[in-house]
Amino acid sequence: MLNFIKGRFAAVVLCCSFVIILLTGCSDRARLNPLDPKNPNTQGRPTGLNVISMRDTVQLQWDRIDLRDLSGFQIYRQLQGETSFSPIAQTPPGISSYREVRAKFDTTRSYRLSALAPNFESPLTEAVTITPGPTFSWVADGRSGDLIKLTHDGRHEILRSGAFFSPFRLQIDAQRGYVWVLEEFHGSELGRVDMNGRNVRRFDRIDGPADLAVDKSDGSVWVADTLANGLMKFNSDGTRAMKNEAYKKIVALAVHPQTREVWALSRDSLRVFIFSQTGALRRRANLSLQRPRDIDIDERTGKVWVADGTRVIRLDAQGNLETLSSPTFRFVYRLSADEVTGGCWLIDYSTAAGDSRIVKLAPDGALRFSTTGFDIPESLAANPHDGSCLVADFGNNRLVRISANGQILEAYGRISFPVEVDTTL
Repeated sequence: MLNFIKGRFAAVVLCCSFVIILLTGCSDRARLNPLDPKNPNTQGRPTGLNVISMRDTVQLQWDRIDLRDLSGFQIYRQLQGETSFSPIAQTPPGISSYREVRAKFDTTRSYRLSALAPNFESPLTEAVTITPGPTFSWVADGRSGDLIKLTHDGRHEILRSGAFFSPFRLQIDAQRGYVWVLEEFHGSELGRVDMNGRNVRRFDRIDGPADLAVDKSDGSVWVADTLANGLMKFNSDGTRAMKNEAYKKIVALAVHPQTREVWALSRDSLRVFIFSQTGALRRRANLSLQRPRDIDIDERTGKVWVADGTRVIRLDAQGNLETLSSPTFRFVYRLSADEVTGGCWLIDYSTAAGDSRIVKLAPDGALRFSTTGFDIPESLAANPHDGSCLVADFGNNRLVRISANGQILEAYGRISFPVEVDTTL
């Protein structure tokens, strides 16, 4: 009898222990409900809200929620100039994306999201913000080798392609849907990807890569090789069309949008060379250079901007000097023609940490403004739609977007060593 009582008592204790464990487990599992305000990961909100835009289409995405009683999601929006968020749409529970079309260019818009159930609405997510527009940018990360496609406002990643090892120059051919890439180190090559970051092609070894330039009329690509091949031309399909080994000291290239002539800065002769579409030298610009570094051509006006040591030079389409910038600089490292104003953006490089600056020049070369605090800025690209500028600030591991009037704007930050950037319509 005693053994029977002991057995019954042990069974009761075991059963009670199981119930306690079960209840404790239920309590823990309650915290796993993503809409539980005490959930340590979600605080009861939907997660993963992200936004991108392509021209006038805005795309929202977020993480799925698998709950039986979920009835959908409520999307809220606040447009530039508005003081609060307003509901604009609901989606069913199985959908974790929303698309808004005909979004007005240059109007900043913010979005928040809540989850819905019968007689219940979750707290709102943090806001995501975007400014739609007609342009996009590609930037090269020198550490990861990734090419990253960014939205018009430079804030959001559209896609990422790990197609290359050490990209250091890139240029977009929007008409044919390619991004051309010049690699350095570890078997330098010319290659390309499509606008979706796929269909990677590699075409030719480049022993001393210096620069590349795309002829947007036919998609051909010019490459400066400082060691073996000199000036090279590739057809739009990547086949080599010609090489001119007589010019092995070219440091920068640009194709004139009106004449289709190839402009090149020569480091040894300190001249601006102008080549025909076949690679034959046509003429030299009527001036001597000091420390040639970069060249860019305004596609709207055809004016040619040259970075030459402590000065910036502007030439006409025939190579005649039109203006010298009135300020002097420590060293003009890179520049980008501003098609909106007819002026020019440039990097004024300093060897001191954080002492480089970004400068905006007026069409006559006068100083508009300068922005300080950059550390080893490697590249910059003027936006052909709104006159802003996207800067690859290598030493600070960041992209910086500067408005047309010099205001620092938010830009994409998930990048290690930005080395090159290009922006296009």
